[in-house]
Amino acid sequence: MTLPWRRRRARTRGQAIVELALFLPLLLLLLSTAADLGRIFHSRITVSNAARAGALEASRHPTSYVSGGACDPSVNRIFCAIVAESTGSILTVTPLSVTVACTPSPCAEALGNTIAVTVSGQFHMITPFMGAFFGGQTFTISSTATAQIAVKPVITPAATPTPTPSSSPSPTPSPTPSPTPTGTPGPTPTPSPTPSPTPICFPPTADFAFTPSTGKKRVATFVFTDLSTTAPQCPLTWSWNFGDGAGSSSTSTLQNPSHVYQAQGVYTITLVVSNSGGNHTRTRNVTVTP
Repeated sequence: MTLPWRRRRARTRGQAIVELALFLPLLLLLLSTAADLGRIFHSRITVSNAARAGALEASRHPTSYVSGGACDPSVNRIFCAIVAESTGSILTVTPLSVTVACTPSPCAEALGNTIAVTVSGQFHMITPFMGAFFGGQTFTISSTATAQIAVKPVITPAATPTPTPSSSPSPTPSPTPSPTPTGTPGPTPTPSPTPSPTPICFPPTADFAFTPSTGKKRVATFVFTDLSTTAPQCPLTWSWNFGDGAGSSSTSTLQNPSHVYQAQGVYTITLVVSNSGGNHTRTRNVTVTP
């Protein structure tokens, strides 16, 4: 009496296995398609943010760019800002994928001048049929941001007014003065120095980059490069916090410090820069692996 039931049960299991075998490839295809769409969305945001970061830095330092050059805060601050913004993303930005153009050319600090920064990167899809919708499995994602070049105000000290000589009264006959007794000469008074005008300072803008983008605990030495900006007459002070709560070793007042993390995790790095006009804060995250 149980034989037909066992046969039906065996047929049900066999049918389920066949259905799973047919559905599994479709499920994997749907998952890879969703992953590709998410990666494309993330890459477009990364490129857009990197272009805006480059344009912001370019508006303050329009001539600090070396075409095809690596990050160097002394001569290539624009690319350093782009690298700092795109660190940790799935899309790699190289020096050859960045272009900078000024209107008018060449780049110069003047009213009305603009600067455009274009950032691009190669994206590789993992889903085969998606290439039909994007013109191939590998395509370029790019973004351009434009900013007006900032012009720093030229502050000159106020001129000291020249006193106007007053008219002297008409001379009148006077008696011959008695000879003045000769005394011991006193010390010649030293004139007080003329005080210099106090410079007008605006709050600075904090920014920084770090290398490597990720590293192992107790092994990788992370080097932090200050990219903050201020007027030449307004010097900066720096206050770093590396976010791992390691006491005094987790902070620094150097301009370009370094740090070794003792445990894995994602840490928030905080830089506060200050001058006589105010202060500004910038944070970034770093990933430390086992």
